[in-house]
Amino acid sequence: MKRLTLAVLLFLFASVAGAQTTVVTGQILDPNNTIYANSFITANFWNPSAAVANWNGYPMTATTWTASTNSLGNFTLNLPDLNFISPATGTYYTFTIQYASGKPSFVYTSPSCPTSGCITGSTISITSALQAVSVPLCASGLYTASGCVSGGGGFPTSAQIGDITRWNVNGDSAWDATNIAQPKTFIYPEWGGNPTVTGVLAGTWASTGSHTSINPTATLGVGDQYSASASASTSTVIGETAGSNGSNSVEGMLAFYRFSNRIKIGNSTSVRYWMGLGCYNSSGTGGNTLGILGTTAYASDTPNKTTLGFRYSATTDAYWQAVAIVAGSSSGSQTTVSTGVAPDTVNPHLFEMAPNSTGTAINYLIDNVLVATITTNLPNPANGADTWGNVFWTGDNKNTATAISAIDYLMTISYK
Repeated sequence: MKRLTLAVLLFLFASVAGAQTTVVTGQILDPNNTIYANSFITANFWNPSAAVANWNGYPMTATTWTASTNSLGNFTLNLPDLNFISPATGTYYTFTIQYASGKPSFVYTSPSCPTSGCITGSTISITSALQAVSVPLCASGLYTASGCVSGGGGFPTSAQIGDITRWNVNGDSAWDATNIAQPKTFIYPEWGGNPTVTGVLAGTWASTGSHTSINPTATLGVGDQYSASASASTSTVIGETAGSNGSNSVEGMLAFYRFSNRIKIGNSTSVRYWMGLGCYNSSGTGGNTLGILGTTAYASDTPNKTTLGFRYSATTDAYWQAVAIVAGSSSGSQTTVSTGVAPDTVNPHLFEMAPNSTGTAINYLIDNVLVATITTNLPNPANGADTWGNVFWTGDNKNTATAISAIDYLMTISYK
């Protein structure tokens, strides 16, 4: 009988102790979803009360617990359930995570009891809370107290003298060393004359519409204002383009680092604007055979013309749209994503595109903010000259008696 009673008491004690422990689990990822593998975790108990905290009726003899993550960033900690701490009000845990010695660390502070989310109950996951405050890991091995080195703080270990760094060009969510001169093409205004085109793949420059020079300011260089009168037209009536050799475009539409165009549109009603990379191939598919300027090609919301770019079409679009098109024999295949950025006729804005490292996604940015990513209907390099492009921007008045204008300050593209 005594042995049976002792066994029952031990079982009851184990059950109560188990109920007074919270199993804390989580997976630790950085903001880019890189795994904090084999990292160190330290949990500290904090009691803001002046009184000595008791757990299970006894003074807290341990206030620090440690664990490590596995190769997937997962961990488990058994911590005293704060509902069984006395006094419990205001108690909480801090979790300090360190990737490795000398590498970035960050701290997550749990809500204090009795606030929702404090460390109580049989199990609790803090995965989302940890990821919300984690700092970036760097494949390049460059770290500061707050995470990855950015902008001149050092070089990756593979760098050589004279290299420059570019973010994520190798698809590793890190600053990557590159040791090739960056070829570019620029279209920039010149006071009182036509814009100058310079660079390795400049090709032929062309424009449509009348243009006048715009004085520089303290924050903007010289601009070119292109205008067309209030006369209905089924074609584009203003715009610029560069990158043709006479019979086709010369720029690979995925083989670039960044396209940039700083422009101010003059109208937002009864007008349409396009800008980006557009294909011209005199013997090509669908609308690729049409010239980019002064034709019906971009006087449409759905041009049958291989394109990567931005579109704003009054009455159709409330916001600028990110667009990718592959031309077909009779119609093109088009992906259109809203950027959430409304047209602005007062201020110039910077419109940019940047492919990922493998050319399987195009990132669209406005004023240095990522506003869209497209992975479908991207130009297929196997289609030859039907996937080569010109840099361009155009405007039309949607066949209404509407005057239209825009000021372009600089258009440039850098090549891989």
